[in-house]
Amino acid sequence: MRWPLSLILVLSVFLQRAVANAVSVGIYELPPHMMRAGEQPPQGLVPEFLFNRVFKPNKIEVRWSQAHFARILVDLQAGRLDMAVLVAKNKEREKKYVYSDVPLLKNQSGIVVDKNSKLKKIKSIKDLKGLRLGHDWGSIVPDYFEKSGANFLFISGEDYFHRGLYLLKSKRVDGFFVPTWSHGFYVLGQEHLKDKFLILPIPDSALDLYIIFNKNLDKNIIRIVNEALKAHASEYQKLLAEKVGS
Repeated sequence: MRWPLSLILVLSVFLQRAVANAVSVGIYELPPHMMRAGEQPPQGLVPEFLFNRVFKPNKIEVRWSQAHFARILVDLQAGRLDMAVLVAKNKEREKKYVYSDVPLLKNQSGIVVDKNSKLKKIKSIKDLKGLRLGHDWGSIVPDYFEKSGANFLFISGEDYFHRGLYLLKSKRVDGFFVPTWSHGFYVLGQEHLKDKFLILPIPDSALDLYIIFNKNLDKNIIRIVNEALKAHASEYQKLLAEKVGS
């Protein structure tokens, strides 16, 4: 049976539109923003927000890909993913990816220390001089650490936060860096660990976290996401404040 040329053209256009309206999004573990769920859809504020405010209203089909942060960046650059969420800017990354026009999250960073640590408050980045700090491998080291005099132990593998707690308990580090303060504050509260550990905000550590795109992604999809972010990003900050409670 031979298909009419007109029908073939219609099907071709339909399939192109279907592909254009489907995206794959990388999700890593960062409660309460994102929680991986194995074979099930991811949980957290980010997947819920993106689905309700970006994808569903614009009839965009989404496929969630759940992995370690470093793996997501590799897959995004290689074209195996279309988007990743809550990523900080630096010059190297800006060469590889397209950033959203505005950040999804404005937050600050912190250092988790033992409750009995002599360090109770960070007044200046120089208060970290001589300390050995854990840091997630694959995450950027902010420029302000250049003047801190701190040394870093880079932690690889899954579940960075709990690995950091283990290193802290075993006194292999004096503290560990948490790029997203809300994440550290939330986990310590959820696991009833605030009587054992402190998370100290780093002054002048304002951190903007963006959605990033593969450079070859359909520009119309990028435009839709940017428009939705500009309209609703403030709602995300309110959702986070309600969830974290501080």
